[in-house]
Amino acid sequence: MVIRNASLTHKINIWLFWSNSIVTPSVVSISSQMITVAVGDVLVSGVHANVNMVQRRFLWSEMQLISDLKKPWLVIGDFNAILSLEDKVGDRSPSRRSMLDFSECLNDCELIQAPKRMWLEHPGFMKVVEDCWAETVNGDPAFILLYKLKKLKEILKEWNWSSFGNVQVKIKEEEKLVQEKMVISDNNPQDEQVLADLVLAQNDLNSKEVQQCIMLKQKSRVEWVTEGYANTNFFHINMKIKQSKNMIYEIEDNDGNMLQDVSINDSLLDVIPNLVTAEDQQMSEAAPELEEIKNVVFNMNADGAPGPDSFSCIFYKSC
Repeated sequence: MVIRNASLTHKINIWLFWSNSIVTPSVVSISSQMITVAVGDVLVSGVHANVNMVQRRFLWSEMQLISDLKKPWLVIGDFNAILSLEDKVGDRSPSRRSMLDFSECLNDCELIQAPKRMWLEHPGFMKVVEDCWAETVNGDPAFILLYKLKKLKEILKEWNWSSFGNVQVKIKEEEKLVQEKMVISDNNPQDEQVLADLVLAQNDLNSKEVQQCIMLKQKSRVEWVTEGYANTNFFHINMKIKQSKNMIYEIEDNDGNMLQDVSINDSLLDVIPNLVTAEDQQMSEAAPELEEIKNVVFNMNADGAPGPDSFSCIFYKSC
């Protein structure tokens, strides 16, 4: 079954397919950039945004109208817009105005971007973690934690290969399959089953490409852990950048003259006010409570760079 945005004024660019096992969706709205249907009490929108920033603003306005219906709402598709520079692919700089428009639309519609975490979305991931963590280990708590994390890391390496395999090889296989399905579809344009097979193959290819994108993004963050603080060229380059920012190259005297190559001794520290009290010092040296540690971890950026144990914050939040 399929719904498409057929019109005399533009080419069809959105198709919505659904399984016969679910209730037939009812159309809420159809436009050149979005189709919205109701599946029970839930709204589902398929989006294919215009490449032109001005034209996309019509889509943002349409999304705000759908948001006013105040129903559970899932929006999927290609928005032709990004929220941050990290999402950009290619050399051309993204439009900050376009990013701001998209961000304002999501905020106004109270939409939340779904997280993309390859392992956590796999149905077997939590079972692997639970089985590893259930093993009895003798020792103090710190030793037990480090031992289990180290063992889990090795187990997850094997599980990752058996579950996802070589993503690049699978992408090439999926690309070949899509090409074959395209030829069959071109030769049988009226066959809905052939079209459905093509869409399924394209979805599988898109899924593998998303996995590759996530994997590359995660690897770039791990690099800061594996190389960022090791005695490598990567480390020394970054240290030189940091040192250049922290150096004092000149000082301005009371007359406004800029002085260079000035000898500085410890007496300069006497004019710096002491802002840290004895109470502050005692508080900073005290061991934190367990609840404090938990609050800090759960308030950290879930998609930030992983720690020295190679596990990012989202792992601790989810497991």
